[in-house]
Amino acid sequence: MSFREDQLRTPWPHAIPITEDIDGYSEVVQQLLKPDSPDAVEISVPFPDEYLRAHALEVVPPLRGYYDSGTSPDGWQKISSISLHGKGTERAWVNVIQAPSDHVFLEFWKKDIDKGNSSYLICHIGEELPDRFEQFMDSAQTWFKRGYSNENSNLWVSGPSISFRGTSLCESWLSLAKTPRGPVRIIIGRKDLKGNTRTWSVPYRKGDLSRLAALRYPVKQVFSETG
Repeated sequence: MSFREDQLRTPWPHAIPITEDIDGYSEVVQQLLKPDSPDAVEISVPFPDEYLRAHALEVVPPLRGYYDSGTSPDGWQKISSISLHGKGTERAWVNVIQAPSDHVFLEFWKKDIDKGNSSYLICHIGEELPDRFEQFMDSAQTWFKRGYSNENSNLWVSGPSISFRGTSLCESWLSLAKTPRGPVRIIIGRKDLKGNTRTWSVPYRKGDLSRLAALRYPVKQVFSETG
């Protein structure tokens, strides 16, 4: 089979379709090839009441701006505050607070004093917590004595844990865990009925166990007063 150059047809430049832009096409064709961007439309979607009841306290701390005075205009009260540790510019602490309805909460906070960054997680607790907290402390002491906190593993080494009573909308817990090739951490978690989970954690430092143990005193006190 031979190739005949005389039968080769070369198109004129103006016959080649435009590939970089759509200039030269009619306005109707340009609209089809490159339609105008639609106008922005704002839609307001209200949060379900169930979500707000479960997560409202996570958005704005109930005692925000009134920690020094100890009481907010809405009737929230700070019962006590326990400092966990401090290293460099980092600080961590737990507030025991009481709602106007007499429900009791633990607020776990951490803050970088230099950068000003802070975070918190709030947990609802019940009157059975002090007794169960004693069991958690005993398990934590045993865990440390057996050396699990010193394991150099590529996996998390789970330590003692305690579940708070929570509410019908969410549950929360406190636990100790050895991180892979890292320090032991104090971990607080919350999970709602949909499975959405939030965690708060700080590195464990020497003496934190005794500082955590101090929580039982204000918790016992507030429940003896309200009960």
